[in-house]
Amino acid sequence: MVSRSAYSVVQVSEITAHILAHKGRYAVIVLPCIAKAFRNAQLVSKELRERVVVLAGLVCGQTKSINFSQYLSSVAGVWNFAAY
Repeated sequence: MVSRSAYSVVQVSEITAHILAHKGRYAVIVLPCIAKAFRNAQLVSKELRERVVVLAGLVCGQTKSINFSQYLSSVAGVWNFAAY
């Protein structure tokens, strides 16, 4: 079995409207530039701050490779890729 990722493009306004309209706790996965905008929105919206408990950013393509992700992980002490 092959594992694959699939991404759906959704407007940020749709995500925010859904979160504000439906109570609950949410994890939102976005590109880094959108994550920054989302954090700014959380500064002014108490509901967004309380409901979005995880905001994760994907590594954006812009000339970054898997090596860049591995480097960031090793610097953060999350994973030691050099051992593998």
